[in-house]
Amino acid sequence: MNNPLRKILTTVLMLSIFAAFPASSDSGETPRIISWGRGYSLVLDMLYMFPEAEESIVAMGSGTQAGGYFQKLLDSDYRKKAVLEMDLQDETAASYNPTHIILKSYMRGAAEGLAKLDIPVMFIDMESPEQYESDLTRLGELFENPARAEELKTYFNSEKSEVVKLTGPLRDSEKPGVLFIYYSVKGGIASMRVPPADWIQTRMIEWAGGIPVWKDAVTSTGWQTVSFEQIAAWNPDTVFMVTYHSDIDEARNMIADDPLWRLTEAGQQDRIFGVPGDFMSWDQPSPRWILGLNWMGTKLQPQIFSEERLEEKIYDFYSTAYGFSRKKTADEIIPRITGSYR
Repeated sequence: MNNPLRKILTTVLMLSIFAAFPASSDSGETPRIISWGRGYSLVLDMLYMFPEAEESIVAMGSGTQAGGYFQKLLDSDYRKKAVLEMDLQDETAASYNPTHIILKSYMRGAAEGLAKLDIPVMFIDMESPEQYESDLTRLGELFENPARAEELKTYFNSEKSEVVKLTGPLRDSEKPGVLFIYYSVKGGIASMRVPPADWIQTRMIEWAGGIPVWKDAVTSTGWQTVSFEQIAAWNPDTVFMVTYHSDIDEARNMIADDPLWRLTEAGQQDRIFGVPGDFMSWDQPSPRWILGLNWMGTKLQPQIFSEERLEEKIYDFYSTAYGFSRKKTADEIIPRITGSYR
């Protein structure tokens, strides 16, 4: 079979499987869900907002960000769950007898091999509030709990709307210029990257009362590498930085103490901040983005958003999303927060 025809037939097969993704088991049986690969922790954080997830998830990926395994606090049977390799083979995935495979959207490349297994695959996007609504609706159908999906959609919409309503009257002259960078070191070489204009990080800055200085310069659909010369030309008033897989406080201090960075407006005013995180960084397409949004408000518009308000938002989030008591959040979450939380 020639390659073009093979690709067409494979695509048709994949689309037929994904389009047939069942909302729930027709037999009324509990779904058997597995998730792995890049971004699987983001997917699990979404799934566990539904009480049915604990019983439904039978296997999950390995590896995590610097904060550790949040699932330990969410699932009493966590240690009984099968652990999947990041590059799990298709046949191995099938051996767990899943009724559903749920992956982060940037795992779509793995779907071609999964298509032949005849197991429904769902991709979770989470890159914008609009996608969040769609994802929550689909999960509500999967777990046969649309009421929970509506409750969560109402919560996230209300929280975002509250912030936008408070920053809406601000003039551009009242908004600081902000740079958001993903700082990483590989093979001893440091790199700095900025997100695309339509990613959640960029939009959060705008909602929180800032102006993303890099927005019009990005041409990539993913993280785009930038030079310090470009950063110096933007000369941001404020810098938000993330590391994801290394110590954010150590990286932030190193950047803030760098003589070149101290020449920027943000460096001179000591306004280089590490984005907070607990088990996961608060800027990502996970439920914690709502915490990141409120935190950005405290740094960009402190006359509007107080630190006391932010702390209450943390307790409210963990109660609403995961059913945590105030004591559990105080014991398990607050002490873990890293970055420029205060």
